[in-house]
Amino acid sequence: MKRILFIAILFFGFSANAGVYVDPYLSYVMSGSYERGTTDEDVSGMFLGARIGYGMLGLAFGVEYMISDGEVDMAGTNDLSHGSLGVFAAYELPILLRVYGTYFFDDSVEYDSGTSTSDFTGTGLKLGVGYTGLPFVSINFEHYVATYDEADGNALTNDVDYTVTMIGVSIPLSL
Repeated sequence: MKRILFIAILFFGFSANAGVYVDPYLSYVMSGSYERGTTDEDVSGMFLGARIGYGMLGLAFGVEYMISDGEVDMAGTNDLSHGSLGVFAAYELPILLRVYGTYFFDDSVEYDSGTSTSDFTGTGLKLGVGYTGLPFVSINFEHYVATYDEADGNALTNDVDYTVTMIGVSIPLSL
């Protein structure tokens, strides 16, 4: 009987700390590159997104959706519109830091040169560290890498690589 009571207290104690995890964010590209074939150009822009999932005892996991609007400095300015959907895992350390990573299984970017438009699809990976010492706000440093292997539904012979380093703010909440 004591074992059953202990297991029940342990289970309900963990469940009391569990809940819905919501983390909206806004990030600014500090540096980035768009590499297609032999061209390697600078990228600028902002990212907007949210992580939504389940959190318990500092650990959180769920889905992340991210969009961006940016520019590539290639023979003038060309526009990039970006959208990603993936799964994330995050852990809040007891030393005012949070680490997280996201694998984007559905990653796409629309490249508009002014005369033509191309839609690239592929996968991506984002790793981040956040400082959580401020009330309700996390200051994040993130590195995001995406590889696109299809353009307009056709396989590419040379992959397109998109790499950015960002700084941003988020509001991680466990509801």
